[in-house]
Amino acid sequence: MKKFFLAGLMFCCTLMGQQVYADQGHQGYDNQQPPADHPVGPVNENGCQCFCHYEPCYYNTYRCVEEPQYYTERCCRQVPKYYEVQRCRYVPDYYCETICRYEPEYYDVQKCRTCTRTICDTKCDYVPNYYYKQVCNPCPPVCDPCDPCAR
Repeated sequence: MKKFFLAGLMFCCTLMGQQVYADQGHQGYDNQQPPADHPVGPVNENGCQCFCHYEPCYYNTYRCVEEPQYYTERCCRQVPKYYEVQRCRYVPDYYCETICRYEPEYYDVQKCRTCTRTICDTKCDYVPNYYYKQVCNPCPPVCDPCDPCAR
């Protein structure tokens, strides 16, 4: 029973995979179907009539898409840094002095720029192609008197 269930599961997965593969075959093309062949004009004296058949003509169109692109930029600024220094005025007399010095501080900034990307779309138009086709039945063949089957 387990083998039967697994075989059925494999069969269903195969069918679904084929459907997905078939659906992907038409991506990028217009999903329009060509018109059926149709007669153009009357039947001539030879029993032929002009028909119109549409053949696919594929071409590419290009379009530009603007997409945001984010990046990080490193910046630097000078910040004051205070520290104390011990100084000597006279031999046993010490005092502290606060000194300010500017030091670089680095930080990151998120920035955005717009990038243009070109996308190619494949499209399909149908171009008419004309041909002649025999539409009337030709005359029956003439019987051969020498043919034994014709008697």
